Amino acid sequence: MRFFSRLSEGPVMSSWASDAVAGEDAGCVLDFDGTIRNHSRGREVLFIDYEAFPEMVLSECSRIAAEIFAQFDILRIGMEHAVGRVRPGETAVLLAVASVHRKAAYSASLAFMQELKARAPLWKHEHYPDGTQWVGQGS
Repeated sequence: MRFFSRLSEGPVMSSWASDAVAGEDAGCVLDFDGTIRNHSRGREVLFIDYEAFPEMVLSECSRIAAEIFAQFDILRIGMEHAVGRVRPGETAVLLAVASVHRKAAYSASLAFMQELKARAPLWKHEHYPDGTQWVGQGS
């Protein structure tokens, strides 16, 4: 297996994705740790509630991974995304990419995250001191 993915309730707090892709054949395991900022769109963020269509998220991420494998010389991809409440400083998504050389891992990581944000059915409900806002795909 080359692609590992899962959704977890609340912030991502494990090294599951990194552990899934590690191996003696990899010269590089690159972790992208997507954390929640304390501000967005000029407003203070108290927390974000993530919602997802789980089966569709995992299916679309598998399609994205297949495209990334075809485009870059990488060994494995692991992705864990939070659903539910995540606070500033906590991790919403962890992407791990294993490759023989670092350049491919960096390029593949950037491409995967761009496609994830554009295509995966994940939504966030940002909470501010003075209200809330739903933010859809691509945010």
